[in-house]
Amino acid sequence: MSARTVGFIGLGIMGVPMATNLVNAGVDVVVWARTPGPVAELVAAGARAADDLPGVFDAAETIILMLRDEAAVDAVLGRGTDEFVRRVRGHTVVQMGTFTTAYSRTLAVQVSESGGRYVEAPVSGSRGPATEGTLVAMLAGDDEAIGHVEPLIDAMCAQRFRCGAVPAALSMKLAVNTFLITMVTGLAETFHFAAQTGADTEVLRAVLESGPMASVVSRVRRASSPRATSPRRRRSPTSSRTPASSRTPRSPRGRRIPSSGRAGSCTRRRSTTARARST
Repeated sequence: MSARTVGFIGLGIMGVPMATNLVNAGVDVVVWARTPGPVAELVAAGARAADDLPGVFDAAETIILMLRDEAAVDAVLGRGTDEFVRRVRGHTVVQMGTFTTAYSRTLAVQVSESGGRYVEAPVSGSRGPATEGTLVAMLAGDDEAIGHVEPLIDAMCAQRFRCGAVPAALSMKLAVNTFLITMVTGLAETFHFAAQTGADTEVLRAVLESGPMASVVSRVRRASSPRATSPRRRRSPTSSRTPASSRTPRSPRGRRIPSSGRAGSCTRRRSTTARARST
């Protein structure tokens, strides 16, 4: 990528690796943050530090924002003050956070009316993909403005999708988040149900890992979640409670599960083809 000066504001858990990937792609990155640690890390990677927040806007035409909430974006852009027009006029503002569609739509109008360009560019992924440059970006805005920033997006993301006019990218991101929430919730319910009915959760992990439902999300969530265990509790030798093996298990909703539906002894077995390959 040819030399191009870009301002990057929002050096958090996602912002630092994203800005680093821009530097590694040959972009002249100017950064600023309220705390010196992230700035020092980026400077060590090859970025330049602005003396203050306005200095980022003075140094670069394209300003990338990866901030945690709407209030932070308002503060950086100076919304509601005379600074807003000065900061956005003649600039392309690339807003990569995930906020409400109503907020983004209003901000886009205000930036345009003040003589700037606005691109909505939320990403799907976490710190790992941000570090590896494998985020997925969703873009919305004027076609010319999107084309202007796509080379920068490509330095941070493995894939990008044009979604239409603002706030179509955030609508898409929120739809993606809905699917993600459904997956994670379903995974949690699956292990809870297995634990309540006596299924071996380690075998469940292996089954899910081997089947068509395996995904990056399920692997990460299973690896990061506490290991579920079957509902066997330690009892004192003098306990008079009925042994767990003789009690009728219940579903998460409290209904009794017939004996035909209970989990028995279960071990992972390789297929005949897999055994033949190993001999």
